[in-house]
Amino acid sequence: MSTEPIALLATVGPAMRSHRYWLARRDHGPRSIGHIRDWDLIQLDGRVHLHRQGTGAFDPRASGAGEATVAAAVEALVRKQATFPDLPLFKAFDHAICFRGDAFVALPEAAGGEPIRASSLARLLEMLQTERDRRLRIVVHVGLAKTGTTYLQRHVFPAIEGIHFVPMESYFLGTALRDAIRVDPMQHVDEIRAEFQFYLSTFDEPVVLVSDEALTTFWIRENSLEMTASFLQKVFPTAEIVVTLREQVAILRSLYLQSFRGGWNRAMKSVADRKERRRTPEAIEADPLPGLDIGHFEYTNLLALYETRFRRVWVWLFEEFAADPDGFARRLADQLGGRLKQRLPSVRENPALGRVGVLLLTAVNALAGGQGRRALANRIDRLDQWLHWRFDPLAPELQVALRRRFTASNRVLQRKYGIDVARYWGETAGEHSAPALTESATSMPVSGEGRGR
Repeated sequence: MSTEPIALLATVGPAMRSHRYWLARRDHGPRSIGHIRDWDLIQLDGRVHLHRQGTGAFDPRASGAGEATVAAAVEALVRKQATFPDLPLFKAFDHAICFRGDAFVALPEAAGGEPIRASSLARLLEMLQTERDRRLRIVVHVGLAKTGTTYLQRHVFPAIEGIHFVPMESYFLGTALRDAIRVDPMQHVDEIRAEFQFYLSTFDEPVVLVSDEALTTFWIRENSLEMTASFLQKVFPTAEIVVTLREQVAILRSLYLQSFRGGWNRAMKSVADRKERRRTPEAIEADPLPGLDIGHFEYTNLLALYETRFRRVWVWLFEEFAADPDGFARRLADQLGGRLKQRLPSVRENPALGRVGVLLLTAVNALAGGQGRRALANRIDRLDQWLHWRFDPLAPELQVALRRRFTASNRVLQRKYGIDVARYWGETAGEHSAPALTESATSMPVSGEGRGR
């Protein structure tokens, strides 16, 4: 039996690789998802219908009830027609799929591989998918927000050759995953896992990188960080987790200023509340930010959630990326198994708002909403960047209290992960530590993020 690469005569598209997917996506009508020779596969209402090309408009009543999965629809077509013996039907997982006799056969495109035979198409695809999943390396970057994530997602991750970076515009990340974590993620585990398997069919790189700081934006949604970590464990059970950290006073300052752009500034009100300046030092020390659980910023707690659920946790520092973006990006690409194919642009993403922007957006957020608010916010943002009137919204007494609060946690962070936080975070970390880019049993600390906030 030949194992040479075959010129495929037909394609069913990437959906074939996710044969278990229950095609119940948010569609507004019939959608073609591929074809086999002169038959179209049409997705409608969570099922796959068969429609012969050249026979007029698609009519679901004429095509029958359809099949629950792509694999079932294709198998029904092949067995019904019996006109495809020994011809490659489509490509799946780097194999050409054929129907021979009463069984389906997968012929590997790489020379030297052995053909795989199974009695049903679903079983054959499951075998191929299991093997690919075993070899695939999945890396999930969960933020934090305001640690250069936007710059990484726009300029660094897409520039790494040899890995597949999941773009925010994809249905899986931009819609399915974000919708799930905004509501009750544990109720959508099966749906999101199936959606991810569907997405895996669209590329062949051995490493896939998912990056979304919304996974840890606890201040604008009710779901706990622990729930999100458990959800990710079920969706990506074999993944490596990446967490990007930033000195706590700096990240709180940046989050507060960013909150005016997003319209959720009331959730961060206590960061720069005027009443802070009238509180006694003792009151500030006891409760630095009333109404905001700053325990989330004790990073050892956050990392522990992921260490107990995933085989490896990586830690990056925003400050190290800010100090040497190109050097960090090269090291990052190497650790992900890829290569940086271009120099990074010298641009800033989401720079901090100034005093004018804060004043104007305070009024806009109180009075406007929806598209009107966003349009005004964009114009105010441009004006603010032009005026460039920067200020520090955090009271000096509050900054001192916050640094004292996080000192012990940061020292543990430095000792446990070997990250050089003392170099960038000063008194909150204690003595100078070993350099980054060392590996422990549960983590491989690298560097930080930068050139954007």
